[in-house]
Amino acid sequence: MNILHICNDFSGSRVHGNLVRELDGQGLRQTVYCPVRRADLVGRNAFEGQRLTLVYSYVLRPWHRALFHLKRHTVFRNMCRLVDVPGFDLIHAATVFSDGALAMMAWERWGVPYVVAVRSTDVSDFGRLAPHLWPLGLRILRHARRIYFISEAMRRRFWRLPWARGLRGEIEERCVLRPNGVDDYWLRHLNREPLPGRDVLYVGDFQCRKNVPRLVEAVRLLRREEAFRNVRLTLVGGGKDCGERVGKVIDNNRDFVDFRGAIHDRAELAALMRRHGVFCMPSMSETFGLVYVEALSQGLPIVFTQNDGIDGMFPECEPPVGLAVNPKSAGDICLALKRILSHPEQFGNGGVDFSLFDWHRIACAYLADYEAMPRISSGK
Repeated sequence: MNILHICNDFSGSRVHGNLVRELDGQGLRQTVYCPVRRADLVGRNAFEGQRLTLVYSYVLRPWHRALFHLKRHTVFRNMCRLVDVPGFDLIHAATVFSDGALAMMAWERWGVPYVVAVRSTDVSDFGRLAPHLWPLGLRILRHARRIYFISEAMRRRFWRLPWARGLRGEIEERCVLRPNGVDDYWLRHLNREPLPGRDVLYVGDFQCRKNVPRLVEAVRLLRREEAFRNVRLTLVGGGKDCGERVGKVIDNNRDFVDFRGAIHDRAELAALMRRHGVFCMPSMSETFGLVYVEALSQGLPIVFTQNDGIDGMFPECEPPVGLAVNPKSAGDICLALKRILSHPEQFGNGGVDFSLFDWHRIACAYLADYEAMPRISSGK
């Protein structure tokens, strides 16, 4: 088979590359088309494969954010110049709107079947705030051969969108829950034992949606109680659009916030995780959040966002893996941290089947789907 991946965020996230790499290892012929907004993003996250072609194109401009239809037509023309679109057997669009719109245009012109994945931007941004694009979203989903949901929470949020509800009966049988995987290191170094630590850990970038200032406030509230006055917060990561604001928050709370910067060595990060008592990332929105699974793999209970990210991924695990919180409430985050640190024996990863997050297994499932989708006519 010959697969075209349309992925506008290939340069920004390693998740897409992990899937492509695994599929390449299984001998699949693939091309990744990645339109980017800045010249310095060309080539980012690139790697060599056996039968892989990576195509980056600096085609996106600032005004495309406001002119979606101009963007999709401009990018589609660019894609058609750079890759032989009708020569592919299947297109995998990494998002519904930005990437799926291009895939649908290819299907309409040449009959190339396509699949799409529903991500946070599709639900939180396009799905809520762009009513002029909802008819396009319906068309994309109606003609997609598969609709992949990365998490159960994302699927629930999607079906609550008013414009999507009426489509449920038509497309639900083509909807598949397919979580992302984690790096093999974490699966080879699982820890099922309780951890002795009492401190709070955050690992991630400092995007505004990651909600780091509110996490700092929650730990500050927790430290007001005598039993938790020595609890500290370790922040690993940095950068992104809220980095300067988070930096000021860190400077104002140096008495209990330990900023480590980015840690790329997995062994070092795993050792750090095992010295803490709880992992907390109360994001305002999260497609999945692989770092939750990485923290769980090291035995850390987790605090995560209600109705988002991995919420609902482990509904029957005993003991529970952690607690869901309202990300807008520092008090709610504080209570969750307090409960876990007060009763760590009530939480753990003993019920988690980590093979669900094995990229090899996930890639095999995608490959089986691809092979079950013969090319059909678009009817045009």
